[in-house]
Amino acid sequence: MIVIILCAIFYILYIPCSFSLFKRRENACYKLMLYICLIDCSALWLLGFCKDGLWMTESAAQIFLAVNRCIAILSPNTETFFFKGSRTYFWLTIVTFYGIYVAIFTKPQLYTGIIFSWAFNPYLGYIADTDSTYVNYVHTVHDTSIAIILPSIYVLFYLFLLHKSKGSGSKAVSNKQKMLFIQILIIGFIHLVGCLLYASFTYINYPVESFTLLKVYGFLLTAFLLLFI
Repeated sequence: MIVIILCAIFYILYIPCSFSLFKRRENACYKLMLYICLIDCSALWLLGFCKDGLWMTESAAQIFLAVNRCIAILSPNTETFFFKGSRTYFWLTIVTFYGIYVAIFTKPQLYTGIIFSWAFNPYLGYIADTDSTYVNYVHTVHDTSIAIILPSIYVLFYLFLLHKSKGSGSKAVSNKQKMLFIQILIIGFIHLVGCLLYASFTYINYPVESFTLLKVYGFLLTAFLLLFI
């Protein structure tokens, strides 16, 4: 009941956020953020069904969002070449098909009453998956890759920006760009933490009750924080 109430509240709050992003959709980064917003709304409702496909779609889109913001500040001409106009939809199409592939052709998470949540191993809590029968390797590789690629993008961006600032001797980044970048950095950090938890869950035996609470309410907290970012 608590989850249903929270999801209903989040849906209402997402309406003005989505409308604001839609009005600014001429900018590539707002197209990407609107896409992520729509995926978030879908994931709130489809918390079990197709959840993995939606999660991987959203976190993959976050990579493109991070790349877009970094090159927009470092090289606006490059950002225009790759993301101008309808070119952004090309990248979103790739991400969408990737999510569809995950949802249809990889092992899904199944609901188990033992932990009152979804898990790849439906017998989690009383039968160990010693043969890795239920392991979704695509999911593991995805989360591990996101956990590596996302911080790497921001580290490289910082180094290039530092070099560019020293070379130009002027403030090449506007306050608006800085604030937008900080927002996206926070969004990226939220996804990074989620990926690390899921990737490690396959190999580390967390207390079932604690992980279940963290998984469900952590996901809802993520959706809540994204509304204000």
